[in-house]
Amino acid sequence: MNVLSIAQNVADEVGVPRPSILVSATDPIHQKIYRHINKVGTSLMRAHPWQELRKVQSITAVAQALQTSAVPSNFDRFIPETFWDLTGKTLINGPISPTEWASLSANSYADTAVKKFTVRAGDIYIIPTPTAGDSYSFHYVSKNWVLDQDTTTEKSSVSTDGDTLYLDDQLVISGVVYEFLRGEGQPFQMAAATFDQMFRTLAGNEETGVSVLTMGDFFGSGRHYSGIPGGGSTYSIYSGW
Repeated sequence: MNVLSIAQNVADEVGVPRPSILVSATDPIHQKIYRHINKVGTSLMRAHPWQELRKVQSITAVAQALQTSAVPSNFDRFIPETFWDLTGKTLINGPISPTEWASLSANSYADTAVKKFTVRAGDIYIIPTPTAGDSYSFHYVSKNWVLDQDTTTEKSSVSTDGDTLYLDDQLVISGVVYEFLRGEGQPFQMAAATFDQMFRTLAGNEETGVSVLTMGDFFGSGRHYSGIPGGGSTYSIYSGW
């Protein structure tokens, strides 16, 4: 479904005339729908690591803390516990705080069995210094939730009527209906509940099975374990917007 079709579905739901164009529309109502589509899409991208937005970045390490150009242009955020030294079969812990990085640097941290990384000004720094040529990779969420009408260019916002979305169309429609009604001062509680339930269902369907801890999780030879068991996920997508 393209963005114009999404806007037309929203118009049907809220009882306003359907737009024949969207991005260049002059009608204030249709302009609002366009803005709400971008708002809802961006919020949904940030609210959950949707499988359609998950990417993998491969890095060939250089022999310095700063790994130049390691962060891709479509990067939004790391997927936790996916940054690995593939050559050394070692998890890279992080991103750590500036305070921890400063402490490790000041004390010439050199434990290659427990590598760590931080992010500063959009660049990745690894400690201890990696071996040049080693292979690293991490999983991340892309900020580009829109596919241009040319069907090849990924974008972080809608800019043409023929754009399509990597997000679920019905979820976006539901979110825009809620945003529109709230913005117009109309009753929105039912729309909010529908949107929230749809979000919970779709996000929950992507949840992986419960992880089984190993002794390596506690003593360092397995995947990183923080010492705090993870709880079940809860979602409330609309309450903070």
